[in-house]
Amino acid sequence: MTLRLGIVGAGVMGAKVASVAERIDGVSVATIADPNLARAERLAADHGARACSSLTELVALGDVDAVYVAVPHGL
Repeated sequence: MTLRLGIVGAGVMGAKVASVAERIDGVSVATIADPNLARAERLAADHGARACSSLTELVALGDVDAVYVAVPHGL
């Protein structure tokens, strides 16, 4: 079974998490969400994932088992 990971935030930390996650057996990056959709699309393309613009949309897609929130603490 593969754990399908969603990542919220396509900045520096989101990119690092996606890079590490794809090297873990049994984990795939499924969806990346960021309010800047173009940024989410670029990172998603690098990892064979879907892109969307919000956590709400990511959850509604229904294709993730876990979500990593990679946004600044204040958000």
